[in-house]
Amino acid sequence: MDDRRATEVLEILSSLDPDAANQAVVRHLYPDSVTGTDDMRIFLDDERLPPANEPDWLVVRSVPALLEMVSAHSAEITEISFDNDLQEELEGRHAVGRIVGDALHPAMHLPRLERLTVHSANIVAAEAMIAMMHAAIRHEQIPAVEIRRRSALEYNYPMEAPSQ
Repeated sequence: MDDRRATEVLEILSSLDPDAANQAVVRHLYPDSVTGTDDMRIFLDDERLPPANEPDWLVVRSVPALLEMVSAHSAEITEISFDNDLQEELEGRHAVGRIVGDALHPAMHLPRLERLTVHSANIVAAEAMIAMMHAAIRHEQIPAVEIRRRSALEYNYPMEAPSQ
């Protein structure tokens, strides 16, 4: 893309509200990942992949990427699975707080959400994330969804092959 076209695109995106801008970027970056009507399951992890017998996950590697997908496709998401230790400033627990609501943010509206899963091997962080989820349900910030713990210490999550 030439500089003039890039400037035009940035001007268009800056004129949109943040959610609409995120949707436009996500649809451009992930055109084949979303049909608009299918169930969507999102797997947040910086190095693991979902279990091989569950191929229908969309893998995201960072909290910003997860929040973009959630903002853009909130009506399609049925499950989100969280790792905590993402080797970045923002970790899985920050994503949970943003999605189920915390002191700074209201819960995100996910009308088809059925399950939240924590697959982090970090026991302390996993318990904190699960506690946040239960508190959000108890305080009616999110609907009563299933909360599941599938520790990477107990389940076989394949590791992504290192890039060459």
